[in-house]
This record gives sequence, structure tokens and C-alpha cells, in this order.
Amino acid sequence: MEYLQEDDVLGIVRITEKEKEAYYRMSKSRSFLKGMYDEVFKTMWEEIIKGVIVMFAVYEKKSNSICAFCQFDMQHPSMPEFGLDVLDEYMDKGYGTRAAVLVHQYASSWDTIDYFTWKADSNNIKSRKIAERLGGQFIQERHFLPDRVIEYGMEKGILQEDDLSMVCKYKIQKNGRS
Repeated sequence: MEYLQEDDVLGIVRITEKEKEAYYRMSKSRSFLKGMYDEVFKTMWEEIIKGVIVMFAVYEKKSNSICAFCQFDMQHPSMPEFGLDVLDEYMDKGYGTRAAVLVHQYASSWDTIDYFTWKADSNNIKSRKIAERLGGQFIQERHFLPDRVIEYGMEKGILQEDDLSMVCKYKIQKNGRS
């Protein structure tokens, strides 16, 4: 397999139809929209095809198995949002950090990018550490949901205080320095 970027353990490729099913299974298992996920995934896959989302499959080279997916939401092409999803069986083994470093190295050569953003649940210390490992500078902590959604949900009794999670946002330079 020809990788876009690799180290001695992992290699990254742009996602294709070959990896689509694996990505579908992993992302559906983590979605809170399971009842309507097929429609959500169809829209997401269309965005991947159009390049609104740039998606990478991360392979463990020894087993030739997918261990993670990394993506950039390109709605703001000069500052894409970096995302990472490690498959459960590969968690806590350093694959997330390795994958993020490889994708960061690869995408840092793109002329259109000024810097990357990274969002992590405030309780997800591992994700926050990966952002910091990439040179991420903490920018802000805010609710995951927009304020208007929170206000509506609280007013209608759909949301409770326990339902609200916070996210931390980081700015990551192309060269890995803040």
C-alpha cells in the first residue's frame, strides 16, 4: 500500500470506498443520533466526496488494519478543524498521537492552511494532550451546543444541566508551534 505519510508503525491514506464501511461502523457506534444515522452518514459521505471534509484512514502497517480515522472539516479552508477517531481496540497504545502527528505533517504542506483548530471534550484529557503535543495553544472552553439550542432545550425540558458538556478549542500552527 502506498501511504501519503508514514512512520515505522502507521501509514495514512485518503479514505476511499474501501474504508467506507469501517468508518460507517465506527462512527455509528459513537453517534448519539443512531436512530437517524444512515441519513447523517449519507450527508457526511457526500461532504467527504466533495472535499468539505478531508478524511484519512490510518493503517497499522504490521497488520494492514485500520486503527483510526483523521479528518479536517474544511468549511474554513485557512483554519480547518482537525478531528481524530481511534478504534476502540487501538486506544491507549499511542496510535492517536502517532496518527495526529502524521496527518499534521502531511497537511502542513498545504498552501491554503494558515493554522488548524482542534476541539476536545473538556473531560477528554488524552485528546487535549494530543492537541498540546502538536503545539496546540488553548483558545477557549465553551459549551458543545450553541447557546440558543441550550436555551431552547432547557425551556422545553429536553435538556438538563447534566446533558451539557464543555469543549476546549486549540489553535495549532502548521509547523507545530503555537
